[in-house]
Amino acid sequence: MIGLFFLLMAIAYVAISLKKDSIAAIATAQINKQVKGTVEFEDLSPNFLRTFPNISIRLTNVIVRDSFWNVHRHDFFAAEKIYIRLQLLSLVSGKPKIGKVIIENATITLFTDECGDCNFKPQESVSFSRGDSDIPEFTFYNTRFVSENHFLNAYHDIEAEYLDCAIHKKDTVYDLHFDMDLLVHGLGFNLAKGSYLEEKEMKGDFHLAYFPKNKISFDDVTWMIDHHPFQVKGEILLHTDPTYFDFTLKTEGVNYKKA
Repeated sequence: MIGLFFLLMAIAYVAISLKKDSIAAIATAQINKQVKGTVEFEDLSPNFLRTFPNISIRLTNVIVRDSFWNVHRHDFFAAEKIYIRLQLLSLVSGKPKIGKVIIENATITLFTDECGDCNFKPQESVSFSRGDSDIPEFTFYNTRFVSENHFLNAYHDIEAEYLDCAIHKKDTVYDLHFDMDLLVHGLGFNLAKGSYLEEKEMKGDFHLAYFPKNKISFDDVTWMIDHHPFQVKGEILLHTDPTYFDFTLKTEGVNYKKA
């Protein structure tokens, strides 16, 4: 069994090495199915140490830009390394299936200018309707999420030392299981009124329910905010314009200044 396992690993490793160009083209095409813009990466290579016992494809120095990059100069996505974990048996069958995506040392920037134009433009055909293939799990290491909106005078800046998301589909609803260790540099919904949670740590292990094109909801989850537990519940309505959200936070025994 051990010999067979390593034989399969060797075959998969050689197959990926020999088909680097075609796999690179497929990876680029898959990203372009989701986002309008250009995709660049420095190298693609097989890797089995990072995701052992599964084999993975490692992309280095990945950049995703929209077509107006020359105007606003903000990359939507830039990552030092991305590991795309493949299920070993799916390689043998000739139909590779993604099990997990691991992103390291990255920055994701959502930039909106004064006219409301954004550097992230999803393809109109993207959907998560019943019958679509499963969405892979994601893990982020040392990744910064920035939302800079000049149209709304808003700015959000969150740094994730670790952020893991496991996704499971139940009928038409997606169960999102998050495990996070974040440092919030600031959440500014209207910078004229200041920013929330400046330089505060946030940790949590909780579930969200995602109803495609409808809402995201969660109930009685616990977040550790600045080393103090808060119970949170609420929902984000995705079908309204602008997006409507309703959050309730509750805690006990908190220092007044901290609250």
